[in-house]
Amino acid sequence: MGLSIHYSGRFNSSACLRDMVDEITDIVNTFRWPFEVYRSEFPTLNFSEEHDENFYGMSFTPPGCETVFLCFLSNGRMTSPLSVQFFKHSQDPEERQLMYYLSVKTQYAGIDVHRTIIRLFRHIRQNYLTEFEMVDEGKFWETNDEAVLKDMFERYDSIINELRNAFENSTMVEGETAEEYVERIMRTKLKHPGSAGNGFEINVKRVG
Repeated sequence: MGLSIHYSGRFNSSACLRDMVDEITDIVNTFRWPFEVYRSEFPTLNFSEEHDENFYGMSFTPPGCETVFLCFLSNGRMTSPLSVQFFKHSQDPEERQLMYYLSVKTQYAGIDVHRTIIRLFRHIRQNYLTEFEMVDEGKFWETNDEAVLKDMFERYDSIINELRNAFENSTMVEGETAEEYVERIMRTKLKHPGSAGNGFEINVKRVG
């Protein structure tokens, strides 16, 4: 867990992918953030749902942060190589759609990096994207309020510290599986309002 952003969208067929790649490359170079450029031109701007096996656009990795993908398939939809690898062979149409929804954890990158990423996305959305949606757990995308962002980081830090302490000071009970142990700690320590007074309520669901 950790504070993250979640996003999806399509490339605007009236924009130029090469311009976006060149512009964002210049920006991330000023921060000295590592980046990777895929292909800078789509085979066609007459997008359909079909796509080839190539990736278009770029990605970059701020310090302490997961990689941010400004990456597309040839159908213009945002994705990442890892998302495609996970979901492209799924026989479930709804599950296959998950390769078009991206998440980036910024918890350990800090407020300044998070704020910079959000501002970059505002610019990219305005100039290069369509049907773009973002959920920012730091609430900066929605509010543009740095005080709110700082508060959200502090809340997540408190929860993570509390969870770490819980695992350090708790042991598995007899007959309990590892999955049940983790679920028990999560349910006990992450019911909010509660132990840390953070105003969060986190639902823990067993997967599988």
